[in-house]
Amino acid sequence: MTAARIHNADTPIKILMVEDNRADVVLAQHVIDRIRVAHDMHVVQDGQTALEYLSECLESDCRNLPDLIILDLNLPRANGVEVLRKIRSDDSLKGLNVAVLTTTDSADELSELKNLDVLCCLTKPAHIDDLDQLFSSYYPVRKTNGRNGCNTVVVDAVDTENLNSNSSASKPDSESEDTTEELKLGPRSATVLLIEDSAADAMLISKRLTMEFPDQFQVIHKSTLREGIELLKEIKVDVITLDLGLPDAMGMQAFEKVKLLSEDTPIVVLTGVDDSAVALEAVKRGAQDYLVKDPKRYGDVLGRILLYAIERKRAEKVVQHSLKLEQNTLREVLDEAPLHIIRIDSDLRIKDVNPMVVKAAGIHEDNLLGQDILSIFPDFDREKLEELVKAGLTYHNQQLKVSRLGRSYFNNYYLDVVGWPTQRTLTDEKEAIIICTDVSERVRLANQRDEFIAALAHDIRNPLIGELRVLNGIISGALGEICAPVKSALESLMKSNNSLLLMMTNMLEVYELEASGTTLHLERMELSDLVEEVVSEMNYLTIGSQMKLEFNSLCQSSTIEGDETALKRVVQNLSYNAVKYADSDSTISISVCDDDSDQVLMRVHNQGPKIKDEEKMHLFDRFTKATLGRRYMHSSGLGLYLCKKIIEGHGGIIGCTSDDNGTTFLVSIPRAGDDSAVDD
Repeated sequence: MTAARIHNADTPIKILMVEDNRADVVLAQHVIDRIRVAHDMHVVQDGQTALEYLSECLESDCRNLPDLIILDLNLPRANGVEVLRKIRSDDSLKGLNVAVLTTTDSADELSELKNLDVLCCLTKPAHIDDLDQLFSSYYPVRKTNGRNGCNTVVVDAVDTENLNSNSSASKPDSESEDTTEELKLGPRSATVLLIEDSAADAMLISKRLTMEFPDQFQVIHKSTLREGIELLKEIKVDVITLDLGLPDAMGMQAFEKVKLLSEDTPIVVLTGVDDSAVALEAVKRGAQDYLVKDPKRYGDVLGRILLYAIERKRAEKVVQHSLKLEQNTLREVLDEAPLHIIRIDSDLRIKDVNPMVVKAAGIHEDNLLGQDILSIFPDFDREKLEELVKAGLTYHNQQLKVSRLGRSYFNNYYLDVVGWPTQRTLTDEKEAIIICTDVSERVRLANQRDEFIAALAHDIRNPLIGELRVLNGIISGALGEICAPVKSALESLMKSNNSLLLMMTNMLEVYELEASGTTLHLERMELSDLVEEVVSEMNYLTIGSQMKLEFNSLCQSSTIEGDETALKRVVQNLSYNAVKYADSDSTISISVCDDDSDQVLMRVHNQGPKIKDEEKMHLFDRFTKATLGRRYMHSSGLGLYLCKKIIEGHGGIIGCTSDDNGTTFLVSIPRAGDDSAVDD
């Protein structure tokens, strides 16, 4: 190496720094500032630009040539050795002082540099002692005015002045201003594992963090992924700063390996300008944050990112712990709950079950998972289950009689079944949750109740029939003439007894209907004749009032296949219901007609209070009664329920409309000979 040519101490040193790594530029500038050498620095990022700059200096004024060139060897366009050879081969430039920045200790390379007459070889990152020794030999008389008289010109968008002007090392202590908002982690500093292959970036990050966040960070630097992983196996750190461009792992490969080893440690990703997409992918996979490499952001910005990453990770741990506790508690509740809980996928295959299902099915859980749910619950409706998972329609089935559940067979086992669709957010996979409640005991008690009611109704019905016959004989004069007041009283009594008899009959028929199913004896008949006959019999309901029962046949033919006894019960109940809720001086209109769809229609209309919408929804349910009506008319709440069952047994439909003009019940039954008619 050659001795430095002594420089006049009265003028600033003109320095040309040829370096493509911005961190090395900032670090060298920082070290030079600390040495307090007055200087003008010009920075270029590649060898070709450096040669062009020297040529321009020669053309304009040779006094503009730099006093010192700090030359990196690994440069784009023209490497440092090529630049140095051209300098030494040019008579106008060969006397320039050149100091080399290198990351190698190769004997051959050092020998070649010695032959090219360099001042010294500085190992990256440039250390303050090395630069101090360089300037001591080159510029023995120091200026101590700090940044006064120092100027940095940056080429190719390498901006270092703003960074260095904020450095407390470049200002007197009395002028230092701490603009960093105080962020503290607690009584101890946070341990930062910095996995970064650039020694300059690592040194600059460490120095800036220490300077701007005193006593808050302890930085441990490792230059390869292997070294970082070995350290993580030995100690626990608070946060990891990971470069995605390491020599032994690139991109997401490095991130995944670190994440796998330190799941609970926050990771902040460092990336080059062109790798922001990779960094964003890392954030999606669990990184707390990312920072594009920029020496201007190595202090305050990076420090804040690290602090916030640590706090976010701590918050995540608290939330995850709370969620885990909630999930465990929920799982315990579901495991102990007296419910069958099944989760199925879009193919109706079982994904998960609770212990109640395992116990009832008599099959190990591992053998249940993946099975078609119909193979375990064969009484479920496949069509409705498919609508549940594919169309998102809620599944309901009350008091489903279950004959088999897995390997278990039953005679009197009933379940209330409800299912609703779910969807996994990450995979968009459609699933469903099905919950079954054992209602066997409830059904048993309900059956006992129905049997008791049926027995009671039967025992009351027979005496009522005898009483009505006696009353009818007395009123008709079979036992002699009676006065008008007595006759009116007996007619009212007979009317009340007829209502009670209809109620008892409804109870018995509903019990028989539900106990043994609908058994209809169908035969050809004229519906209009049947309705006219029943309306004539039901005129007793209007005795003592201004109401009228009126029948109209609006079609030439009303032939249907029907059960005479059952259909009479429908007409009786609808007529009774119409009288009960009609205005006292109105006419109840009952008519039979047909339509264009081969249906025979029966309408029962009364003028009375409008039925509330919320009541209309449940009119045909068991034991449902409207809030309005005459109190003296008995009602079990089973009449309309029985009508619905009978009409449906005929393949027909029954419905209701109600407005301010009154209420109309409409019955539709297929005309005889129609393919949709119910077979006997």
